[in-house]
Amino acid sequence: MTMHGGDNVAVASLGLLTLGHSGATPDTASDVDEHVRTADAHLLSRYGETVTYHPHLDTVTASVDMVAIASLGVLVTADAGREITAIVDRDDAQALDNAPRGKAEKITLTVANSDTTGISSSELDTGGDEISVADRVGKTARRRRVVALPDHDIGMLTVEVQ
Repeated sequence: MTMHGGDNVAVASLGLLTLGHSGATPDTASDVDEHVRTADAHLLSRYGETVTYHPHLDTVTASVDMVAIASLGVLVTADAGREITAIVDRDDAQALDNAPRGKAEKITLTVANSDTTGISSSELDTGGDEISVADRVGKTARRRRVVALPDHDIGMLTVEVQ
């Protein structure tokens, strides 16, 4: 794929918007991927806040030999989690399905699709993983379960927590 022009370029078929064209013209899919990652990193650094990702214990230990761990007397825990940067979107409380008086706040987080600086789509366990995030900026964060993965691409993923 080749993009031309010095203006911001929208590629509707990919759902991609490159912001602040650097002057370089990407010629390959890997060039486009690199531009996407750069733009995503810029957005996270400018608008993100620190949250803590807590992978489900089964996800953490899936590739670990549990017999070897037991013989060493080591306790495996995912409690510590890892700090990541997320763009947090906090919506007002929404009515719960089939519960006329019940309401739940909806919080979505957009993070880097990375197992070091964000959450990798391959490691995510919806229903098992948790993220510590505050319901308002400046308030104390609390752990919330990841309930959905509404969107993801090579650079970012969006998760919904409750």
